[in-house]
Amino acid sequence: MFKDSLKEQQPIVYQILLNSLKSSQLAHAYLFSGQRGSKMKETAILLAQTLVCPNREGFACEECDVCRRVKEGTYVDLIVINGKDRTIKKEEILDLQHQFIQTGLEMYSKKIYIIEHADRATPEALNSLLKFLEEPSGEDTTAILISENTDRLLPTIISRCQVLTFASLSAKLCESEAIANGVSPLHAYIASQFIKDVDIVLTLTQSESYQTAFDLFSGFIDEAKPNLYHGLVYLQKEGTLTKASKDKDKDSDEVKNKKKIPEKDPKELFSLFLDIAQVFFKDASQGKTVGDTWWNHHIASARYQSIAPAAMRVFSEGKDKIWRNVNLSLLLDQMIIELAKR
Repeated sequence: MFKDSLKEQQPIVYQILLNSLKSSQLAHAYLFSGQRGSKMKETAILLAQTLVCPNREGFACEECDVCRRVKEGTYVDLIVINGKDRTIKKEEILDLQHQFIQTGLEMYSKKIYIIEHADRATPEALNSLLKFLEEPSGEDTTAILISENTDRLLPTIISRCQVLTFASLSAKLCESEAIANGVSPLHAYIASQFIKDVDIVLTLTQSESYQTAFDLFSGFIDEAKPNLYHGLVYLQKEGTLTKASKDKDKDSDEVKNKKKIPEKDPKELFSLFLDIAQVFFKDASQGKTVGDTWWNHHIASARYQSIAPAAMRVFSEGKDKIWRNVNLSLLLDQMIIELAKR
């Protein structure tokens, strides 16, 4: 059961919630803060189950029909908004507020909403969320916000939540377990630097999105060695072709042989590219090598070591902007301008 895993992996969070449950002093709003892979979503589901489970002893039983429906997302008085691959809009928060004004449809009086990646909400959505937190639809409403970047949230939102900080798991342990499960050492190392969850690392490194992002990154690094400008221009051409240019060049063998970012989700791919880039330039800044010849060769480059601090800053800023409805082509133009002189 997940509550046993939570007790082992996040003992402080487990104990705080358990104490609140036993004393019937749960907060009306929680903010779960931590790195990807620290089981924040699973903990939110467990808390939601606990609030309505008829068989709970401390935490929910996780086995009854009510717990099953909460986990499967079919419990009517639980609403989940996920900003993983998009921006959360004001209209969604207003719709949430409207739904919670209505009479609950389940036999239990609790109404619960979970907002994943709450930091990816627009400023207007955050202001609407703040108002909802200040004026909830009733005492039986519980909010659970999940964020990997709480500095992007309004301080007033944070002040109205009980903040639970989730500890990061060991990158080295995640890496070794991923290798034991068949992930190549290089990709196990890279992914475990920004994800501390073996299951997610396994899924991610086998995905087409990750492979495409890594191919883009490796091409970028090969092109950028003489001049970072060349690498960023390469990335712009490879990753943000307009539909018109794709149609124009669709019969070109040269274009067919190149790896293009699939039209379906360019933001996810660029986000992964930036994750990989930040790992690379962090290693370059430290002169750190791993068990891969190609990676080590470029890490050892005096050129990359000299530009590493600036590159880390620019890619970090790009990562921050990518989910804020920016134009990807414009974002890359800005990165080129920032680093063209390096």
